[in-house]
Amino acid sequence: MKDAVLLINMPFSGADRPQIGIGLLQTALKSRGIPCETRYFNLVMADWLGPEFYQWFSGELDHTIFAGEWVFAHHFFGDALVDGEGYFRHIRENNRVSEEDVERIRYVRRFVGRFLEYCLKSVDWDRYWMVGFTSTFEQNLASLALAHAVKTRYPDKVIVMGGANCEAPMGEALHRCFPFLDYVFTGEADHSFPEFVERLRRGRPVADVRGLVYRDGRRSVFTGHPEPVKEMDSLPYPDYDDFFEQIEQTSVPRHIAQMVQVETSRGCWWGAKHHCTFCGLNALSMSFRAKSQPRALEEILHLVARYPVSQIAAVDNIMDVHYFKELLPELKRRKLRLQLFYEVKANMSKEQVKLLGEAGVKMIQPGIESLHQKMLTLMRKGVSPLQNVQLIKWCQQFGVTPSWNLLYGFPGESAQDYEEMMPLIESMLHLAPPDGYGPIRLDRFSPYFMDPASFGLVNARPMKVYRYLYPFPESDLAEIAYFYQYEHGDGLDPNEYIGPVIDKLHEWRGIRDGGASELLYSAAADGALVIEDTRPNALARRTTLRGWQSDLYDFCDQARSMSSILRRLSESHAPGADPPPSEAEARAFLDHLVSIRLMARDRDQYLSLAIPARPAPQVAAALPLVYPGHPSREAAAAY
Repeated sequence: MKDAVLLINMPFSGADRPQIGIGLLQTALKSRGIPCETRYFNLVMADWLGPEFYQWFSGELDHTIFAGEWVFAHHFFGDALVDGEGYFRHIRENNRVSEEDVERIRYVRRFVGRFLEYCLKSVDWDRYWMVGFTSTFEQNLASLALAHAVKTRYPDKVIVMGGANCEAPMGEALHRCFPFLDYVFTGEADHSFPEFVERLRRGRPVADVRGLVYRDGRRSVFTGHPEPVKEMDSLPYPDYDDFFEQIEQTSVPRHIAQMVQVETSRGCWWGAKHHCTFCGLNALSMSFRAKSQPRALEEILHLVARYPVSQIAAVDNIMDVHYFKELLPELKRRKLRLQLFYEVKANMSKEQVKLLGEAGVKMIQPGIESLHQKMLTLMRKGVSPLQNVQLIKWCQQFGVTPSWNLLYGFPGESAQDYEEMMPLIESMLHLAPPDGYGPIRLDRFSPYFMDPASFGLVNARPMKVYRYLYPFPESDLAEIAYFYQYEHGDGLDPNEYIGPVIDKLHEWRGIRDGGASELLYSAAADGALVIEDTRPNALARRTTLRGWQSDLYDFCDQARSMSSILRRLSESHAPGADPPPSEAEARAFLDHLVSIRLMARDRDQYLSLAIPARPAPQVAAALPLVYPGHPSREAAAAY
């Protein structure tokens, strides 16, 4: 009997993990007594291309060139598509893609026809009455190509599509432009999709199921946005069994498969108050909802027990701050030998960063996109540059890897802003560099996208690359596209001034890729604080601090204002001792450390940059620190 539902995950979804969206839907359908299976055809492509090559193509190649989309578009649309050489000229000119990369893209294109034929022949389609495709990032055209092939050969199959690429107008446009899609789901479909399947299976009407795009004659009809899930604890555990069964039939397990996804919250508690101007996430459901701490723990333990993985990646947009009270301490206590990933906000305390490392949260994405206060204000981040730097520093101290990017091209910025940022970058070469950099985009649903004129952005239109992916008029592309391009109304061109910063970022990454882990560190020794600086741009290889200078350096492990620094000097002054240094003396000391890149300064705040380390360096030959304004300057030897 054809009563089963088949869910399909196409390239170029990562082959190192199953997909949580279809994992949740599979569990939900099974709980209603509806047979459901998942085919991970992305694993097949990874096996054919080789896991490392596939991982590079799907995860490391610049995603704004849509290489994964283009290889399927070229096969699917054929002569209707804009000339392929035009695509390659475009990505060469705008993305600095190497000739080697171009040849690799051509190489992958040769597999597409055989791959789609394999997908058709490897499935016993008689077992399924409905076929669902999930589409996120570069899965749209692969999914559309196979959906079309299935519908052509098996016209009785119900074809459904959903996922992030189907949000709101994108889903309506896909349904309208591709008649072989019977239904498209938009928004959170945890409840609406199982209800829809059950109704359709029983021959009941579905036109009132929220979040659904269906066809009335030749007209696409959208039933309206679904209600977001309010009770997160009501969601099931995702079912990843099919992924791990299928992966054993490929060469992938030996190489990269080691991760599963967990979801402990939805929405963004920061974005609900201050929507970051460039962020297009949470299109329809910004309100923050989190699973209870006991339930979150139970789900993590379930995944660890059931699947052979060493990493769990939370798909949350931001960690619930309440998890620092119970969940993380409990994970620390259990010592699971597990690496977790979470997205967090950069304003965490040192104790919180330490707890992350101890609890196994070894990878974080803290939403760091700039190191200048003006840009952070323009994007509504709610943090300071030194908060960003101190988080990166503490991550290095406690064994947590921060993933961050440097963005530029914000409306209202100037070349001077990046000149002012350079000294701070020069002082951070011992810390984790950004994973990448690039100009801001107009992502659909972001404040920039919703009202570009108010930010001084003009001529907003889909990125040009979409013209090489779909043979449709601009009006359709404007609804299908998620990424938009634009110009600055005031004529700003970041390319005229961003070059030196990018060159410095490449230098920074080269230093870190060299394998040095401790380039600037400090340690207490013989009553002094000794700072060793082995960075390539070091201005003082060894600096020794004593007394109030040592105390202030430790105190500024967290960014401190000058007023709090002076208060510290006053409170730590012992009765009968020499008077504490004056404000002028304290500033001269701190500014000198800034000048030799041992501290960072932003406006009236100071931050120490050295990482505490062991063993302590020898200090027998160390000289006292000398700096402009030092009372013993004339009598001491200068560094």
